Amino acid sequence: MNVHVELGCGNNRRDIPGWMNVGIDIIDGPVTDLVCNLGFEPIPIESDSVDLVQAYDFFEHVPKCIWGQLRSQPTEEIVRHDRFTPFIFVMNETFRILKDGGRLISETPFTQWAYNRDPTHVNWLAEDWYHYFDSVDNLYHDQGLVTTNFKLLNTKKQYEGNTLYVELKAVKADTGGDYSEPVI
Repeated sequence: MNVHVELGCGNNRRDIPGWMNVGIDIIDGPVTDLVCNLGFEPIPIESDSVDLVQAYDFFEHVPKCIWGQLRSQPTEEIVRHDRFTPFIFVMNETFRILKDGGRLISETPFTQWAYNRDPTHVNWLAEDWYHYFDSVDNLYHDQGLVTTNFKLLNTKKQYEGNTLYVELKAVKADTGGDYSEPVI
């Protein structure tokens, strides 16, 4: 049976008839099957087990980068500054759970109006954001920060140009990489 996962499903999971449909969200709801702090916790799904991941109106809610300060004790001096990249983490996790050839479909706000109208949007993606998640000629992949190898299948602007639709394919067979463990 084909497996479909919807990230950030909220109360509106878009089930596919005949598939196993799994809704994941940070908040438990009527169609949420797994509660997970996406971008900050590993997705609780086995590696290489999913055929399709959908992320409708989700990625814009995941921060690109967070800086934090680590102290040895609350009253002592800062020992170091830590950088965490939740958006890259959720993309790495999405790639990990997808089968070779599995697809990721996302829709995100594209215009300034569409992005700014929701005060919980923190990640405005450029028209070609997906290039950073292809292993070819990618500094972040070479550094080990990005562990994905997504190839573009389709992209288009929808809803009077306010939304960007992107469809990517997970390519694992030609990379020789080990994508079985999440990178934190």
